[in-house]
Amino acid sequence: MTDNFAKTVAVAGTAERLSATRLKARWVHIQAKTGNTGQIYHGASTVSSSIGQELSRLEGFMYPPIKDECAYDLHTIWINAGVNGEGANVLYERPE
Repeated sequence: MTDNFAKTVAVAGTAERLSATRLKARWVHIQAKTGNTGQIYHGASTVSSSIGQELSRLEGFMYPPIKDECAYDLHTIWINAGVNGEGANVLYERPE
């Protein structure tokens, strides 16, 4: 089943988990929000403006499917922002 949510980073420069709880997914797509004026960064807990994948406004990144396994946990993917209150839209497939 495909699901989605919006994630906003309250304070720029402070990494936040994509999900506050464990959330398994077969694949994940992260897209920087349309209204962003700065960059979004995603990756491990150390994600910052110098570490992690950078996304400009409307750019996206796909964590691809790995067979039929739920290889990703949105609780272990982190996001950061260059501007307070900006973020990303997250689309993912969760097990049924």
